[in-house]
Amino acid sequence: LVGSPVMLDQALSLGTTKCKNILFIGSVGALDENINLGDIVIPEYSICGEGASRYLNDNLKDEFGKKEYPSKEFTERLLNIVNNSYDHPTVEELRTKMEEAGYHPSRATVYNNVSALSDEGFIKKLNIGSVTRYDKIQKHDHLVCQGCGKIKDIPQFDIQSLTNEEDSEYITDHDLTLYYLCPECRSKINACSGN
Repeated sequence: LVGSPVMLDQALSLGTTKCKNILFIGSVGALDENINLGDIVIPEYSICGEGASRYLNDNLKDEFGKKEYPSKEFTERLLNIVNNSYDHPTVEELRTKMEEAGYHPSRATVYNNVSALSDEGFIKKLNIGSVTRYDKIQKHDHLVCQGCGKIKDIPQFDIQSLTNEEDSEYITDHDLTLYYLCPECRSKINACSGN
């Protein structure tokens, strides 16, 4: 089996069976000779042109070669949600907030958009533990509860006051995360220990 149209036919056929999982093993050609296996590619637009999706649109019109650009309104709404959020949302939480705002994005669409916004310096990517969250770029530090994982913004600490004058001239940025137990988690621990 070769090509997207054949793969689509097979996937549609399997959709009428009791099959729950499909394992696809195959390969694709690179868009650019500098793209390597494992590279993350964030496209600026997509082109309908592989054959399978030529007629899979609302009006069954052949749109072969049509360019589709990410919605500026969608990206601005996503940026607005991150910048007005104090809960440091994950991709899944952002997807839910976008759905509440009337959009219906896939997880990949949200991930690609927040990755691009982070790479361009519009938002900040936080890797706390095994969870990736997104935050506004306004300067601040974080308190992270080791019990429940709740993150709290705190005013940015003056790290330069800890360094000598010569070194502090070269400090361009810092990211300080302090770990603690929030009052709720301390209460739970005290309740369990009888204190």
